[in-house]
Amino acid sequence: MGYSRMLNRGRLPRIARPDMHLQENPFTAAQNLERVCDILHDVARTQGHTYFSYLQLDGAGQCTKLIANYPAEWRQRYEEKLYIHYDPVATVGRQSRLPFFWNNRGFLQPYRKSQKKVFHEAGDYGINYGYSIPIAGRRGECGLFSVAARKEDALIDAMGRSGHVVYLLGLQLHDRVLSLLHDRDESQHRIELTARELECLKWAADGLTTEQIADQMTISSATVNYHFNKIVTKFEAANRHHAAILAIRMGLI
Repeated sequence: MGYSRMLNRGRLPRIARPDMHLQENPFTAAQNLERVCDILHDVARTQGHTYFSYLQLDGAGQCTKLIANYPAEWRQRYEEKLYIHYDPVATVGRQSRLPFFWNNRGFLQPYRKSQKKVFHEAGDYGINYGYSIPIAGRRGECGLFSVAARKEDALIDAMGRSGHVVYLLGLQLHDRVLSLLHDRDESQHRIELTARELECLKWAADGLTTEQIADQMTISSATVNYHFNKIVTKFEAANRHHAAILAIRMGLI
């Protein structure tokens, strides 16, 4: 049965019922986004879905987080080609607050050739049919949870059996991802720097070398490097310049 006939006959996935599965959030114990992905992979497969994805869009519609079990080659291509800006599913997800089906036929009719290209390439990896749930966030961001399959019948059968579970799963996932990102931001803002470390970062942000910073602070180059080693460790940064960028973003300098 096609999507239009399914919708016309009122066969939308069930959203809730008293004996709903997964009443407890399966992501609660996840302490990082990698673990969230592992749990989602296991749960989604038990519901009969081949692929899943979660896009987090900020208030300006920019993608800030992507979690998916799509083939690695397709994920890399999607991110490198910036397909988030062309993907019709992401476009609808930014504008709608209602769940929607998508496919590589009628769904694509209103879109440009460049947007259809995303779908045609995704089809090479077995991502042909899907169901997406836009979820409003706490600070204007939007989460877009999707399940996808290679065959239309497989998707419709799975949604008919567990559409209510998929909807709840999307809400639970979005809530946990926001909590983890918030906790990480809070942790970063709790970074405590000494007066010397702050001064080193300020000079580094101005582009000064180790020797120049040493001259400005009237200390040795070895002491400057000592401070930067401590700074990089505190920020978990790649190097001093990365630490300076993080410090600027946090408003520390």
